[in-house]
Amino acid sequence: MTAEVKTSIAGSLKDKLLAVVEKHRELTDRLADPQVAADPTRYNRYAREAAEVADLAETYAEYEKVLGEMADAAELDASGDIELRELARAELDALAEFLKYSSEINTAHWPPNIQG
Repeated sequence: MTAEVKTSIAGSLKDKLLAVVEKHRELTDRLADPQVAADPTRYNRYAREAAEVADLAETYAEYEKVLGEMADAAELDASGDIELRELARAELDALAEFLKYSSEINTAHWPPNIQG
């Protein structure tokens, strides 16, 4: 049987994470702007801000990807095919381990300008 893992993030935390993901996307877009690239001061400021939130944004994106993979594996687990169920359960166990690790998304490790 697969390990039970909390797979949802509390609403306010999820809102903060989505804001971080959006901020990272906006900063990445700004860095691709030729006018920003021509201004070293602005470019460096945006690059520094993007670097501050990159790990958190990437971790959240991976978390969302794993949740989708878990849903797919759960569908296979519900199938009548014994081999598919065994593969699905092994995958669910591996994904659950990842979620335990990624559940360490904690505001204590966030950049100070994001906390609050």
